Amino acid sequence: MANGEPVNILFLGIDARPGETNTRSDTMMLACIDPEARKVAVISIPRDSRVDIPGPVDKINNANAVGGPEAACRAVEKLMGTNVDYYVLTNFRGFAKMVDILGGVTIDVEKRMYYPAEDINLYPGVQHLNGRKALAYVRFRGDALGDIGRTERQQKFIQAFAEELLKSKTILKIPSLLPELKANVKTNMGTRTMLDLAALAVKFSPEDLVAQTLPGYFYDDPDNGLSYWIVDKTKSKNLIAAMLDGRKVAVFQDSPVPVITRDRGKTPSNQEPVTTNPKEPDEGDTPTVPSESSIDDPVVTPPGGATTPAPQETEQPSNVGPEGYVIST
Repeated sequence: MANGEPVNILFLGIDARPGETNTRSDTMMLACIDPEARKVAVISIPRDSRVDIPGPVDKINNANAVGGPEAACRAVEKLMGTNVDYYVLTNFRGFAKMVDILGGVTIDVEKRMYYPAEDINLYPGVQHLNGRKALAYVRFRGDALGDIGRTERQQKFIQAFAEELLKSKTILKIPSLLPELKANVKTNMGTRTMLDLAALAVKFSPEDLVAQTLPGYFYDDPDNGLSYWIVDKTKSKNLIAAMLDGRKVAVFQDSPVPVITRDRGKTPSNQEPVTTNPKEPDEGDTPTVPSESSIDDPVVTPPGGATTPAPQETEQPSNVGPEGYVIST
């Protein structure tokens, strides 16, 4: 943040199980903080966004599993054509603890949300959510639009969280809370930078924050059966500047191929087998933040001649590049 320059921070939420280090990210958000303009742009990156990474699964949520948060940063940089200065990674337990540390969040839960296998049991209405219930709110994806609907709900939560965070009584507590907050995350951000950001927070108001989802469209690959979010790369490159200028871009872009109409909240698009009766989490299943172990040079392009499966040539639209990005004309 030297000389008031903007800083980009990638926030990663993971569901690491005991003994796991790197795992797929469940949530990805890029926050651009512009001290001079006094604006914050928060961009939700759908976890099914198609990118070029090594391995059989060419989705951006797999980048962290391939090479840790450094690889996730590089994938986002390549996808959006921007630099990522820092990352902040936390697991579900860490997220819940941070919400509790800051005193919870008041939000209007828009509908009944029930999925007991993931400890989700919320009723509609305005309510003050503790960490456990806040986690349930941002994780729920029982919408017709699946993960895209969930990113919109997460943006609503970020706005509500900002309102709580930027209250004077909360801001004054942030410096003293930093050690506890830092204990629940893995980050390449130093304590001095965290303190600088905390000091900067007093200059912002909730109205200075704008959030939206990375624009694109759904694509169901007939070759591998996976559902993707195809990102409009050109619009994405200009998205941060547009948002800092107070403008948003339509999330849903025209698809050059027919889009299959289906309830994406009931058809999981992840890489696990679908189970009709999800197993209740065991009492001892407490996720852990990845250790600080060294990671070999993470990459987001296939190393040593390895290739990622390409979509069937007859099905690939003419304006979709080899990485699955839309090439605007």
